[in-house]
Amino acid sequence: VDQDLYLMLIDPEHSLCGVAADNGVPYFGELSFPQGKLYGRSEQLSLLMKVFKRVIQLGGRSEFVLVSGFSGAGKTSLVQQLCEPLTQGGGFFLTGNFDQLHRTEPLSVIIDAFAGYCDVVVETSKTNDSNYITKTRVAIQQALGHEGINALTNIIPNTRRLLSTSSTEESQNYRLRVGGENAQHWVHFIFRAFMCAIANTSHPIVLFLDNLQWADVASLDLIHALCNDTDSKSFLFIGCYRDNEVDERHPLSKFLDQMEKKKSATITKIAATKMSKEAVNDMVSDVLRTPKYVTEPLAAIVDRKTNGNPLLLIEFLRTV
Repeated sequence: VDQDLYLMLIDPEHSLCGVAADNGVPYFGELSFPQGKLYGRSEQLSLLMKVFKRVIQLGGRSEFVLVSGFSGAGKTSLVQQLCEPLTQGGGFFLTGNFDQLHRTEPLSVIIDAFAGYCDVVVETSKTNDSNYITKTRVAIQQALGHEGINALTNIIPNTRRLLSTSSTEESQNYRLRVGGENAQHWVHFIFRAFMCAIANTSHPIVLFLDNLQWADVASLDLIHALCNDTDSKSFLFIGCYRDNEVDERHPLSKFLDQMEKKKSATITKIAATKMSKEAVNDMVSDVLRTPKYVTEPLAAIVDRKTNGNPLLLIEFLRTV
């Protein structure tokens, strides 16, 4: 066995050539990386699905899920498991990603996420039943009123497509300023009212924001306002962050302290820890399409080299 594993490492094309896969079809030196399959995340996925069921499938109050772990730990892949059951049930999966190198305007990541929602709704209404977009327009107008609509369409320009309105002189004169307590409260009201109008049991919403460790303070404040809105239902917020990059003085730490002290939103913390040795061997076995008892010694080497990090594990195997 040791000799076979050594040959795999130094000459994978020759050593794997002609080995039959499970269906009996031989493959020739090509590693197989299963798409969408999670390894060693059954407990985390089970916990995430419980929250999903409470909020999305049962129409419960809004909740807050925080997924932590090192870079490459598979946090995003874990959260994306919700996308299919959500959309199949009529829901919407809104996503955004904070970038360390390309810091943009405050709130821009959240605004872009809601802009994406508007695009999906408008495009879907062209081919499917348009009743949803009609009902949504009415709900937004009732929730926000004339002045609120002017503010909303300037904060999130894509809502003009959703509401089928054009930019008026009055709305053009509106200017968003996230600084100042009164302005901040107004912005929070606009987003909370918008969320309450579009999220319901028939069309729930998940807002997933990645890399919260790079989020601007204004965005964190808005997330706090959305998650602690007692009128909001069928809305689930999920945030991912690298806990090794956040200390007690970090803005995200202060934000989390405020969330826990508020106690109006249920908070679920999920840790994407290193993969177990068994999970590493499962992945190596699948990638090499080789029985687990054969790959176990190689998996032990891979585990030591990558410390059970899924991304590093994949990259390591690709270099084999």
